[in-house]
Amino acid sequence: MYSKGEIGMNVRTLMMAAAAYAPRLFQISRKTWMLIGGAALLLVVLSAWALFASAQWLFHQGRDAANDIVNSAPSLSKAVIGQVESVAPGAKEKLAGVVEGLNLKQVTPREVSGSDVAPVERYAGFVRTAWDKSGVVQYEGKAEFQQVRDHYRKSFTGQDFIETSLSGSQEAEVHEYIKNDERYVVTTTQKSSNIVQVKIEKHSS
Repeated sequence: MYSKGEIGMNVRTLMMAAAAYAPRLFQISRKTWMLIGGAALLLVVLSAWALFASAQWLFHQGRDAANDIVNSAPSLSKAVIGQVESVAPGAKEKLAGVVEGLNLKQVTPREVSGSDVAPVERYAGFVRTAWDKSGVVQYEGKAEFQQVRDHYRKSFTGQDFIETSLSGSQEAEVHEYIKNDERYVVTTTQKSSNIVQVKIEKHSS
């Protein structure tokens, strides 16, 4: 057992140590504190996303639901990093490296029943993710956006289809291909950093 004198001495020693280190704590810059807070915020958000994704998987919500959750992770991470950057300039580059290092695994979509509505071959490695008998089919897979767009462009124009660009943005491009009474509308979309989606619609002229 400690005597009252020993206890009092220990308390005084702790207080003196705290007083000695307190100035060092206050010397940390405001920018550093903001960077630490931003990193903590990112970790909290990614942890919450991981728990949610795990819950979806355990409850067997289906591969499509799991795929949507996984694909949303890069956008979620970019949004969080953007908020941190607005508070602590310079933090974006450091946190972006952490996000890229996570290497989140993409869920491979399954091939659905149906048929190919256009007289061109689908892009190599793509799977049919949606189909409707009205003349609409959708494909998806890992690829470079430009290579996928050029594949369908060359496939159609190589068969004497006339191409017309209908719209374009950073996320998607829409092109129309017409030959005689055949008309197809091809929409190429960048779903995530390495996932591209192609939607082909057959129309009657």
